[in-house]
Amino acid sequence: MPRHILASLIVAALLTAAAPLHAEELRITSWNLDLHGNPNLKPYRTPAPNDLARILNHIQPDILVVQEARPDFGPTNNPPRNRTLRDALKQLPGRWDHALLPADDPSGFMRTGVAWNRDKLKLNNGPIGTKLRVRHARVPGSDLRTWLRHPYGFHFAVRGNQTDFLLIPAHLKAEHGNNDYTRFRHQEATELAAALPRLTKQLDEQDVIVMGRLNSTHSEPATQAFASANLTDANPDDQPALLALDRKARQVVPHFAPTRAFLANNQPELANPRFTVTPLDTMANLGFSPAYYYQRISDYLPATITLTIQPDDD
Repeated sequence: MPRHILASLIVAALLTAAAPLHAEELRITSWNLDLHGNPNLKPYRTPAPNDLARILNHIQPDILVVQEARPDFGPTNNPPRNRTLRDALKQLPGRWDHALLPADDPSGFMRTGVAWNRDKLKLNNGPIGTKLRVRHARVPGSDLRTWLRHPYGFHFAVRGNQTDFLLIPAHLKAEHGNNDYTRFRHQEATELAAALPRLTKQLDEQDVIVMGRLNSTHSEPATQAFASANLTDANPDDQPALLALDRKARQVVPHFAPTRAFLANNQPELANPRFTVTPLDTMANLGFSPAYYYQRISDYLPATITLTIQPDDD
């Protein structure tokens, strides 16, 4: 082979080796799906599996954290699951599983849950029960206990000895009527933050993600409670995910930021998360007008954090 051709091939090979490879990403989406099946609660909103699948195929999550889902597979399955969610997940790439978590809510409508792509993620352990509550939350005018929807942990690992982490889906108390549940949420966040060292020690896992409908702003005491546990808010700009009907303008608009993700702030595997809310414009491009989305699918937009997958450092 002529020397000049050999030299060209060597240079090309060196440039190829030096070129940065496209980093693989991990996407975790939180979505309040109104899959409670209660005709007395938002009776007009009945999400269809095909609609959910179309949106999820656009977002392409690897893990889906859901709120307000009702187990309807029957009493014998373990863990409990939701039929609509199952039928939507069947339409996504990969092999999916999901679990709804136990709750003290007597109606059974408001379960939190997690779905994951088993082709990409291995569930090392979970759901891990950490029942966190006090007997009576000291909230004026209320005798409710904290954590009607217990926080449970899921210890995942990206297949191939890559990023592993402890995911805790959470749903803190929302406002209701004229009541202000700021102190209530602060109590729940404080209890969860206090339990994290025990759980991370049990699993020997410091990469922690708390994500879900936390119903708090970046400046609320609940957020500060998570910060005291060395967790960083991935939504400091309060990107809104909750929708409301602006009757004066006759349109659906985002108006509050209840969805948050808190990540351990001293772990390289969780560094530089990107937090995004899928906007109504995207829903319209997928064929769902704002009115249809609000009336038939959800009054919450899905929110996603994107992480760069790295070798496991634990």
